[in-house]
Amino acid sequence: MYLGDTGEKDQEAGETMLREYPRVVQAVFLHVVSDRPNPPIPACKLIHGRPVLFFRTYVGAALQATQLGFIEPAALLRVMDAA
Repeated sequence: MYLGDTGEKDQEAGETMLREYPRVVQAVFLHVVSDRPNPPIPACKLIHGRPVLFFRTYVGAALQATQLGFIEPAALLRVMDAA
């Protein structure tokens, strides 16, 4: 997995990794950052069958990771407890 944000070139880097190394990178998670309150969250997309996912909070990221089978539900609960 690759974890970045939408502030600089992380999305471009993550998408390039999915195109060039789809067997190595299973997903790209991008934290939506903005100077504006409540910025829109871009739609998720697939590159070579691998997801590019956007999230506003780490609980949101952990929820998506759980739904995709990347982490166990117990790990999601730990993230929720820490938030």
